Amino acid sequence: VYDLATGEVVGQVRTASRVLKAADWAPDGRWVLVAGDDDQPTLWDAAAAGTTTQYEEVGPYSAGGAWSPDSQRVAVTDAFDQRVLIIDPTGAVDDEELSIAEDEKLEAAAWSPAGDRLAAVGYGGTVFVWDVTTGGRSSGEAPAGGTNGP
Repeated sequence: VYDLATGEVVGQVRTASRVLKAADWAPDGRWVLVAGDDDQPTLWDAAAAGTTTQYEEVGPYSAGGAWSPDSQRVAVTDAFDQRVLIIDPTGAVDDEELSIAEDEKLEAAAWSPAGDRLAAVGYGGTVFVWDVTTGGRSSGEAPAGGTNGP
């Protein structure tokens, strides 16, 4: 991690992965999520002198994740287990799992601006949407290449 004002290295995240695919800062700037091809996702706590936590319950080949707008949760896609894990980086709340029954590998996730819904896209072009307040999945799955509606 570089300080853009000085060009100095201010932190470094080490993982066992040789190929890193994703890095995502939490909106509050405290955490960085790093994910790769042969490693479980790793959270780097920039506020606590670079402490890292590796999430072994997420299988290898995690495609990455997305932070909730309030930085309280991160949604991590697990491509081969057809699920999204919602993780509280502080450990104060148990992790939550959102699964799909379809044979679809999940590639990416995104939160709604209000933080009440989560969308995940699969390799096959389907978008899955959950209401994270209830854990229920929306019945309105649409092809990723569909039309833009109102």
